[in-house]
Amino acid sequence: MLLLLLSIGGLMWALERPGSRPENAGDSAVQTLHDGLYWAAVTMTTVGYGDKTPKTSIGRVLAVLWMIASLALVSLFSSTLVSRMTAENIVGAAQVDRAEL
Repeated sequence: MLLLLLSIGGLMWALERPGSRPENAGDSAVQTLHDGLYWAAVTMTTVGYGDKTPKTSIGRVLAVLWMIASLALVSLFSSTLVSRMTAENIVGAAQVDRAEL
């Protein structure tokens, strides 16, 4: 997940670098590699502050794809973690009566 996060952040920076975005993009544009990585992390965690946003069409397409993919990745990670914890509790628990459930 970390490698994918770094890749997407770098790709966003490459797509949104100066010269490829509109001149009036303002401070909210992804201007540096640091901004790209920050944007990718914020988007992946579904916080979505909106302080850094893509300005080009291809950057916006990447943003939508990353939003959908990161939502699926975080959901998959959390559901896997919960199912493993549940399975360990069931295997490690003593026999439970139906009334205790």
